[in-house]
Amino acid sequence: MCAKTSKTPTKSAKKASKSERKKTTSVRKNRVNPFVLFIFMFGVFFLVFLSSKPIIERLAVQHRIQNIEFSTNGCLDRTWILKVLQLQREMELNAVDVQACRNALMRASQVIDADVERVYPSTLRVRVRERIPIFKIRTSDGRKFYLLDADGYVFEQIGTTKDKLIHIPYILGLDTSCISIGNNIPSTKDLLAFWNQASRFSPELVKQWRVAVVDEEAYRLMGHLPFIEVRTAEVRSIIFKNGSTAAQLEKLEYILSDARKRHQLPLQRIDLTVSDRAYVKPRPTAQENVRGAGTAL
Repeated sequence: MCAKTSKTPTKSAKKASKSERKKTTSVRKNRVNPFVLFIFMFGVFFLVFLSSKPIIERLAVQHRIQNIEFSTNGCLDRTWILKVLQLQREMELNAVDVQACRNALMRASQVIDADVERVYPSTLRVRVRERIPIFKIRTSDGRKFYLLDADGYVFEQIGTTKDKLIHIPYILGLDTSCISIGNNIPSTKDLLAFWNQASRFSPELVKQWRVAVVDEEAYRLMGHLPFIEVRTAEVRSIIFKNGSTAAQLEKLEYILSDARKRHQLPLQRIDLTVSDRAYVKPRPTAQENVRGAGTAL
């Protein structure tokens, strides 16, 4: 006798079926609609395009140079800049090699630093920092002169007008046959320090100084300048001791003020190297010997 097979599902089968239906429903819920995904991705790409559009337009559209902004702390002018950069007429701003332009400007000994920048849509910005001349040095052949900055660096003057050059004092006592552009002159270090201190203490007085004289031989022997000579229109020779600049300048101003009141200018010589006094030699008369003895004050 065969046993009857029951067609009624068991409880465990019913539970399994319900579990599968729940999983299927959950998967359907988590699946992203392809259309929604397409709209989302399209929006992202559209925003990226909008943000990059100015850059694309800048690169794609050609911008001719219409303006050159130039600034400097010295005397170089736009004519010199254009000559050095050699920019072609109607040149595109994108075509300018800013690094090559900077290198060209830096080859001038008068230039300490330079910066060249593209400023869209049509401007090239050039900024230059120049060496400021403190002294001028006449070359050994006497045909021209070099300039010396506050660091003792020798450079060739470009664009400095005669009106400005005439107010830059000469420096004498150097072996000019050994001087060339790009040199640093160690023997001028003490002179430059003295000149800087004097300019701060008595700027109006220093403006009248026309010549500075150094003793290179003494510098080689001692490693410093023991004395510094200055020549002006009022005094043919003023001898300073290296150091105690302020005290010596006070003494000098008193002597010059007194000489003006007495109408004794110009003077032949003022020696300020002795700490407690100054030696003044007045201008010689026709009857006096130029080598006459000085008067101690």
